[in-house]
Amino acid sequence: MRCKFISSKKIIFVFAMLLLLGNTINAHANSVVDTEKIIEEGYTEDGIFYTVYCDVSVSNGISPRIVVSQKMTVTVVYSGYVTPPLYYYFNSYVDAYNTTMKGTLVRGLTVQSNNQTRTTYSGTVTGTI
Repeated sequence: MRCKFISSKKIIFVFAMLLLLGNTINAHANSVVDTEKIIEEGYTEDGIFYTVYCDVSVSNGISPRIVVSQKMTVTVVYSGYVTPPLYYYFNSYVDAYNTTMKGTLVRGLTVQSNNQTRTTYSGTVTGTI
C-alpha cells in the first residue's frame, strides 16, 4: 500500500479554512470540549476499530413537542490507514434536546497519522421533542 503525505502547511491551511467556515474538527482521540462525548465505538466489517465523537451542544432555542433539526459534525477515528466510507448514519440520543437525533452525514476532511484515520462527517440530523 502506498501512503500519500500532505505537507504540514496544507494541513494547517485546511484546518484554518474549516474552522473559519464553522465546522467542528476534533484533532485528539479524547474529548476536547465539555459538550463532546463518545457516541459509538465498534468494529467495521473489515475488523477495523473506530470511535465516533459528537459535539452535543444546543445551537439555538427550541420549543416543546416539535420536530427539531441540527447541523451535526462527528469525528470518526479508525485504527490504521483506511479509506473511510462516504456516508455515516447518525443515530444517537442527544441530551441537549432529550431526544434521539437521526440522519445521514457526508464525509468531509480525512487525516491519516499515527496509524489512525480521522474523518469528519457533517450534515443535518432531526428528532422530535
